Amino acid sequence: MKKTLFFLWVILLVGVTSSGFISCTSNEPSPEQVDDSFNDEIYFVSGRVTSGQSSLSGVSVKIDNDTPETMTSADGTYQLFLSKKGNYVLRFHKDGYVDIVTTILFSDNTPNRSSIVVSPDMTLSSAAVTVTPDSEIEIADPTGRAVLSVMSSFAEKTDVSLTVYKELPVNYALGNSLKSEPYGVGYTTVEISPVGIRLTKESTLRVNKQTSDAISFASVDLYQRNTNNEWVKANDVTLDKSRNAYTASITELSSYSMRIPYTVSGGQETVSDHLNGSLDVDNCGNMAARENIEIKVSQLCGWDFVTDLHKEVRSTFSGISQSDEDALCSKITEQITSLEGSFAGFYELPVTLSTASVSGNSVMHYENYAKERILTYSFDIVYQNTPYTIAVMIKKYTGMDERYTNKSCYQHSGGQGQ
Repeated sequence: MKKTLFFLWVILLVGVTSSGFISCTSNEPSPEQVDDSFNDEIYFVSGRVTSGQSSLSGVSVKIDNDTPETMTSADGTYQLFLSKKGNYVLRFHKDGYVDIVTTILFSDNTPNRSSIVVSPDMTLSSAAVTVTPDSEIEIADPTGRAVLSVMSSFAEKTDVSLTVYKELPVNYALGNSLKSEPYGVGYTTVEISPVGIRLTKESTLRVNKQTSDAISFASVDLYQRNTNNEWVKANDVTLDKSRNAYTASITELSSYSMRIPYTVSGGQETVSDHLNGSLDVDNCGNMAARENIEIKVSQLCGWDFVTDLHKEVRSTFSGISQSDEDALCSKITEQITSLEGSFAGFYELPVTLSTASVSGNSVMHYENYAKERILTYSFDIVYQNTPYTIAVMIKKYTGMDERYTNKSCYQHSGGQGQ
């Protein structure tokens, strides 16, 4: 009898204990679920603004006319966010400097979370010269490269300034497309202010060559920038051998560019092994979600020569003088800089790539790699009355490749963003 009661007591005790375990398990909270913020539509525009290779702070950077502006920081960097694809006018302004304007293109097939880097080098506006209606003078920019010859061309007294500045491509697309600028690249670009003043007589814009008369670009045309940020052919350019300069006539104060054609070719954009940054968020064992986690990386940007430019010039133009070699290398570097922005060389750009959310009892792993591309620019040049083509190869970083997993601690799943 005692044994029977003992076994009954054991069975009862086990049943009560099991009941307690079942009750405890059923009361455990479920992990809080949040949407994957990597699916939100967002695009990034960032860059570094310089002036003479020094960072330029306090520059207003604005997309179109109806969006808030941002200002460059002490290191010249800026960042803008867009919530939809489209074409946007990007403007850089700082009092005392020539404005820089370009268009950024996020086409319909642009992957979500794509980035475009635009890094202009801005130029201080030249001091103005007072010109009277009977003036017959020459107005030069501080470098002496460009000169405006005025021959009694103004209807009234006017303060005129001429500034040689570094422009940007008219359009920026994702990774920079391989399509050449339809207007060529600026051999020398000037702003003659106040823009819009009509001249009573033709004046002459002269651009002094940096090379000797033995070498010149095969084709040069004068273009004028219109209100839509397009270059429109304004006049023919004459090679004045007696002055070793390119000249053209103008009838209005405006932005002008003596431009040369070029071609560009290259391979596919690839993901490099350079890690811009990574982030791990371990929320295992925590049923509450974690939100508003900032993702910050140091994006690798810029471009640099693959071709040894001086060696290529010497091999292409046999017998070229040292002064012409140096001047031509400098000019080709300027042309590519006008197409790529900033200066030759790579740099890291601190950027914040929105925020992430991690559900309860989940873990996120994030990696960001630099994208790169090899491009070849070709220019037609006449040397000692013989036409040549010189090809220059560069390497550039073109964007970011995002890789992430955002998964339950008990499951294996994830995704990848571009």
